[in-house]
Amino acid sequence: MVCTSGVALNRPEIREALVELGVDAVSVSLDSAVPIRNDQWRPPRRDSDGWEAVVRGIGALIEARGPAPRPKDGIYNVITRLNLADIVAMPELAAGLGCDYAVPQPIALDAGHRLSAELSLTADLLPELTARFDELYAAGPPPVLPEHAYAGQVASAVARPTDLVPGCFGSDTLYFVQPDGTVWDCPSGLTIAATPPERHRSIKGATARELFQVPPGCGSDCALFSVDCVNLWPLTGFPVLAPTGQEASRA
Repeated sequence: MVCTSGVALNRPEIREALVELGVDAVSVSLDSAVPIRNDQWRPPRRDSDGWEAVVRGIGALIEARGPAPRPKDGIYNVITRLNLADIVAMPELAAGLGCDYAVPQPIALDAGHRLSAELSLTADLLPELTARFDELYAAGPPPVLPEHAYAGQVASAVARPTDLVPGCFGSDTLYFVQPDGTVWDCPSGLTIAATPPERHRSIKGATARELFQVPPGCGSDCALFSVDCVNLWPLTGFPVLAPTGQEASRA
């Protein structure tokens, strides 16, 4: 699965390569169904690279794919206390664009982050948060969503910023690479912060064979569960990557 801002999908050589390489899915970041709000929260590098360009890129990839089953095309949107309505509105937009899936993701900011008070989801928002997710799943929009239990995971992470998760999937089905090149088998910022520097691993100066060995799997109960885990959990069993239709028949 390739995650992108979506702007590069307007370049023919990029989208054609994604189709030819047989990528399973392309996830595009878009945070609001209202263009001006999206571009305010996710400022484009250039004026021409905003909401409109992202939407054009999504359509261009769907057209380039044609009747082929891959790559699936979907939208991931970050949910903050400013855009709870987009929990419903963004999947509706994804459906209108012909996307295959949509995932509303809760924002994950450290408590000391300068924008935490302005953007982070807190327990006082749980009634509206729950109502929005209930509305979303009740409507049953065409794009595939994470299982309905995902809504409960989001609410749980908001109500209890730290929690115990049984049988964690870390070290088993997921590797997480941060922008600085460090490699983790767990996405939780709490776990990362608690790991001493001498145990940090990096893609710098290392080979894939060294970094991505098949681990025995964590599988233990983890007391450092956080909203970061909720954001990546759907990827470990997301149905968009499962065979469907003719693909399932061939399998």
